[in-house]
Amino acid sequence: MTPPPGLCQQGEKIVFQLHKSLYELKQTPRNRFSKFSEAIKTTGFSQSHSDHSLFVQEKGSTLTMVLIYVDDIIIIGNNDKFIQDLKLFLQQQFHIKDLGKLKYFVGLEVARSKAGIVISQRKYTLKFLTMLDFLERNLLIFLWSKI
Repeated sequence: MTPPPGLCQQGEKIVFQLHKSLYELKQTPRNRFSKFSEAIKTTGFSQSHSDHSLFVQEKGSTLTMVLIYVDDIIIIGNNDKFIQDLKLFLQQQFHIKDLGKLKYFVGLEVARSKAGIVISQRKYTLKFLTMLDFLERNLLIFLWSKI
């Protein structure tokens, strides 16, 4: 690693002390997922065979699902008390922060209304169009979908 220009004078030798790792090891996400998977299975969840990042627990009329993607987790279910207990368990096992109701997840924007839930990729699409300079060239693109 070389220091940025102007940090040291001509011929001066500087040693940098690294306080934090710049990059994770390749196996870190795999190890993190393995630890999460083991922990959540101890609470009675089973891992989906079709999507290994989905964990499901069904107890009588209570259904709870947990979806994990890298370091983002969605918890949904029909029993608020069980979801709160699960959040407490996860906070004891891992350093997590509850961000409240779902607004964004992996490029998806989630909006709630009285009519239901709308999922869109508006933010992702605008970012993509900006990156391609479509918006600066005043090109209009209309996306239409029936719901």
